[in-house]
Amino acid sequence: MDPQSNPTKPARKSKQANPATSFAHAILELLERRPPEAPAWVTGSELIHEVPELTAEIVAEALSTSPAKSRVIVIRPPALDSPVMLKEKLDVCAADRRFLQWLTEQYCTAETPVVSLGELTQGLDKRLKKLVEAYWPLHREQLPVGLTPKLLQYGRKKLFAIHDQRFALPEEELSQKLVEALHTQKQSGGDGYPAGWETLASLAGSLIDNRLLQQAASIPPFTNHARELTEGPNPLHAFIGDVSDILLTDAFLRQLVQATCTAALPEVKLSVLAKQVSRDLRPSFVDGWLKQAAQRQDLGFGTLHSAATKKKTDVLIRDKRFPPPELALAEEFVRYVAKRKAIGERAYPVPLRQLLDANASYTTTTIRNKALQSELFRSQVTISLAEVADAEVVLRGDEEQLGRSPALLLATLRSLRSHDNHAVAIDKLVSYKSLHPAVRTSLKLHVEEAIANHSLPRGIGAISISKKWSLFLLDDVVGATAEPPAAVNLPVPSSTPSQAPDRDGSRFAEDFDAAFARLDGKLGLPHYASLVDLRPALPQYPRDIFDRELLNLRRAGKYSLSLVEGRFGLTDEEQQACLIVDHVPHLLVQKKSNGSHTH
Repeated sequence: MDPQSNPTKPARKSKQANPATSFAHAILELLERRPPEAPAWVTGSELIHEVPELTAEIVAEALSTSPAKSRVIVIRPPALDSPVMLKEKLDVCAADRRFLQWLTEQYCTAETPVVSLGELTQGLDKRLKKLVEAYWPLHREQLPVGLTPKLLQYGRKKLFAIHDQRFALPEEELSQKLVEALHTQKQSGGDGYPAGWETLASLAGSLIDNRLLQQAASIPPFTNHARELTEGPNPLHAFIGDVSDILLTDAFLRQLVQATCTAALPEVKLSVLAKQVSRDLRPSFVDGWLKQAAQRQDLGFGTLHSAATKKKTDVLIRDKRFPPPELALAEEFVRYVAKRKAIGERAYPVPLRQLLDANASYTTTTIRNKALQSELFRSQVTISLAEVADAEVVLRGDEEQLGRSPALLLATLRSLRSHDNHAVAIDKLVSYKSLHPAVRTSLKLHVEEAIANHSLPRGIGAISISKKWSLFLLDDVVGATAEPPAAVNLPVPSSTPSQAPDRDGSRFAEDFDAAFARLDGKLGLPHYASLVDLRPALPQYPRDIFDRELLNLRRAGKYSLSLVEGRFGLTDEEQQACLIVDHVPHLLVQKKSNGSHTH
């Protein structure tokens, strides 16, 4: 019976082939027919091109269908365009330079020119990944042209990596930029060449970490053109052809000196400085500068001085940015004198003791003496008397003011008078060897004028001997002392103190109390009296005894002294009457009612 004539029995379906199976066979056949010289893998686009009617949509299904399923692997699943290969070709593929080249092309870019092998094999079939990572670190010399091996440091671990030379390394780019920056510095001239890292890095155009900078400086093209001249964290660099000339230039030495010296340590020996120079350059550096030091001492920025010993020849270099302490002090002295001049006549000329004491806490006696003898000081300041403690000083050009200074006249007279001869002729006075030559004429003129006008400073007298005037100290006169000037208009005491000079001051306190009581209120201020009136009221006490005993009364808290720093227009008489305490003139005396001690 014809089966088709039986309507109750279903018709048998005809067996049709699965398209995926057909494509699986075709893919397998394509891989097996690959010639030995061809790559062991085929890309997805090649499959579609070589296998008729195969589309991208059906490739994945075909590869998961027998017989391809058991013999073919997808190199980088699940990508649809991933290459495929026979499993038995894994070891061949892992060692194939073309496959490694393909991997680097997938990963390396201008931003990432170096990639570790682990990153390159990421996503590969696990079996292939293991083979690739095992093979290439042991066969780095077989890398394809255009690929170079690298070791990347991650902590203590080093990873094998590959650099795709299509893209320059950051350190290579920086190395070229450093060469260009060094050339720019050389062309600009001045102190910028040789150049340090900070300058070169800045010209390179970006913020650069030290590790990258060190890498760039250790590879071509920088190493082909330039080299370090110094050692340390910020070495100086120059072009190789310039090195021998640069070592012996003032500019190079200045860079070393100014990088080393400080205000606290303004000097450095050549032997110490040489330790900054690159080791192979040190002999030439030292020999060259020793020869120069024998021919010149002033470098503009510093000075050279011999520091040789019996065993070693050396040179001491001083940085002029930090002058010697005596010169710094000399500048301070000049400023101080100028400041006192600005105050006015009551503070100028300046007593030498005051000038020295004002800076005593900052220097030693040796430094102060050197400052006074320095050309810097003597070219701007005139000292009235050399080697005399009571000398005064003025700025150059003001010597005429010294010539009419009562203090100068008194100091000169005291210096020249002797135990056997108390009178000093004017000619001898102005010829005194310690007297500054620029003051002699002015001093003689003012002394003669004062004699003619009867206006000699208090405590000094004049007498004509053989038609020539001589000066003497009134303290040296034995006999009655002249009455106080009528202009003082002193009240007559009920009992006049003894007029004989009182050298021990034993009665000073009693006599001073009596004199103050008579003068109290004369100024219109209760409990105040002026030294202009007090001094002539006690003529039996020489000035030094008067001042000493008055200071004793002040320390005892019985009297206080008033400053005159804020007073203007003092007369010569008032200036002469002042008592100098702590370099400040005091004119008024106040009687203390409470017995407290006041400065």
